[in-house]
Amino acid sequence: MRLIHALVGTAVLAGMLLIAPGARATVGVNSLKIDANLGLNGSVTVKEEIVLAGSSVLDWQVFSNLRGLVVSANGERVPNSQLRFAKKGTSTRLVSNSLASTKWELSYKTTGTLIRHNDRDQFFFKVFQEPGVTINEIQLTFSLPESSTQTETQTLSGNVYAIGGVIGASSELTGSRTITYNADYAGPKGLMTISASWPKSILQLNRVQEAKLALLNLDSLPWIILGVSLPMAALFVLLFLSIRQKRQDRVKLGPMVSQLPSELSPMIVGVLVNKKIYPEEIVALLVDLCYRGYLVIIKNGPDYFFGKRKPPDQHLQLWEKNILEQVLPKLETKISNADILKSHKQVLFSPMVHDAFNEIYEIITQHQYFVENPHLTRIRYKLIALCFYFASVVGLVWTAVSDITPYLLIPLIGTIILSWLILRLTANLTSYTATGLAQRSAWLSFSQFLSDPNPIDPAMARNQTFEKYLAYAIALDKTAQWTYRFEQSSSTIVKPDWLVAYQELDAGALGGELVEFVSKTSKLLTTLRGPLVN
Repeated sequence: MRLIHALVGTAVLAGMLLIAPGARATVGVNSLKIDANLGLNGSVTVKEEIVLAGSSVLDWQVFSNLRGLVVSANGERVPNSQLRFAKKGTSTRLVSNSLASTKWELSYKTTGTLIRHNDRDQFFFKVFQEPGVTINEIQLTFSLPESSTQTETQTLSGNVYAIGGVIGASSELTGSRTITYNADYAGPKGLMTISASWPKSILQLNRVQEAKLALLNLDSLPWIILGVSLPMAALFVLLFLSIRQKRQDRVKLGPMVSQLPSELSPMIVGVLVNKKIYPEEIVALLVDLCYRGYLVIIKNGPDYFFGKRKPPDQHLQLWEKNILEQVLPKLETKISNADILKSHKQVLFSPMVHDAFNEIYEIITQHQYFVENPHLTRIRYKLIALCFYFASVVGLVWTAVSDITPYLLIPLIGTIILSWLILRLTANLTSYTATGLAQRSAWLSFSQFLSDPNPIDPAMARNQTFEKYLAYAIALDKTAQWTYRFEQSSSTIVKPDWLVAYQELDAGALGGELVEFVSKTSKLLTTLRGPLVN
């Protein structure tokens, strides 16, 4: 049992934030006396007296949580300006700059390391570890608070662990609330650690300290169960909400229809079906404006240009005019993708394009296809996910810099993974209204027509059918399938008058050009739209 205590004590003390002498002075230590007094709040007041064999500077290993440190040399207080903390390897040392003395005294407060087990608190104190010099006459006194009753202190116990050339180590109760630890000699490679144990009723800890001790008292199994069960439970809830939403969104597709179900803008159709704005929806709007005679697309080499055909008029709705001006500002004769970037003046983010995306969400909400603005729905869930994420990151940092159990990493990492899943699945949690479900069903039936693998009916190829439905194909992500139907047909695609290319284009080449244009313009708008939470 003592061997087990020694191993536990040594492991715990590796992370203790207490002063531990580790002299690098050239002279030995004649005597080392330490007086440690436990406070009711768990803090420990420590006074150390180090008498050297000769005059020497102070060079002792210290740790990070010293409070109210006072250093004296031969009875005279040493100014803080004469002291410094030096980092050497993995340890920090308290060093007097040039002042030398034969007698050094250190006084400070520390929180120490407490372990609670079986209704008892246990305290560890590292006296020294590889001091580098010999130490004679080692004495350490540990005392419980004076307010402790005889009943509380009668089970006070302690032990001393010493290796590496420590001779004559012993411990004994010298009073109802005091333990004295002694050693006759320690070599340069010695290690001496003391422990004390008492009933938990002695300390008056706050809730944070009590919770910390409770966490430290847990074994690995409860942490593993907690770390797995909490994220899994939250994941099941998230999946349940997602599956329930998919069931609510499930519609029975009617027969494939070859006519537009309604006169909705292709951009609104894309948001209706996909629940969120993708850059393709904006491209669909621009192509629709080309078809309606307001814009022209010019292909010159590898670049695409937008050209102005006529100014906005009364046939455009106000929101269409606003988005057109926001996406293509200062449009005069023609403007390239590079010019769009330049005119927005911010390569990574354009507030105007960002506002255009936000306005689309407002328009789709006004149609009452969703229970609420789908953008707000995603923001709510993603803010929750981000809160969990950053709380877990703070927990990881706390675990790294404190002596809390490393098993806390299990639920923290699980929470981070859960946060990522929430961010990925939030789009599925947007709810349709009954009207929205009916409209979505109708447009999905039309989407089947666009992606039908059969060649287009020659009769359907007339009357600019390709141009008329192209914007909807872009919004519904059916551009390639829609052009493929014409490639496989005996019908030919008449090149639209709003697509200016200085080369002859057959059906396949025209389809390829349109797919490339959609891809490049979508990437551009993705760059410009900025930090939307969608």
